[in-house]
Amino acid sequence: MVDEILVWIRDHSVWISNVPEVFHYDRDPNDEPYLNLAIAAGATYLVSRDRDLLDLQDAESSAGRELRTHLPQVTILDPVQFLQYLAPAPDRR
Repeated sequence: MVDEILVWIRDHSVWISNVPEVFHYDRDPNDEPYLNLAIAAGATYLVSRDRDLLDLQDAESSAGRELRTHLPQVTILDPVQFLQYLAPAPDRR
């Protein structure tokens, strides 16, 4: 089963070997590689429990605005919010 999962991941992944450093995040420089990878990949979602990353969802903050100059379509959610977003709407009978 693990082999099947790994094959599925490989078949549905995009390999980006050279990630340009275009976004600098003074608040938490350790998050920069993930943010730059998201930019290079054109990510639609970032899912994290990391408060420094979640706070970038605020487009009113300077860092949030800066991120959106590189990645305007991104939505940043915690795992529970992301699962709720993916869940089908409940049947309203």
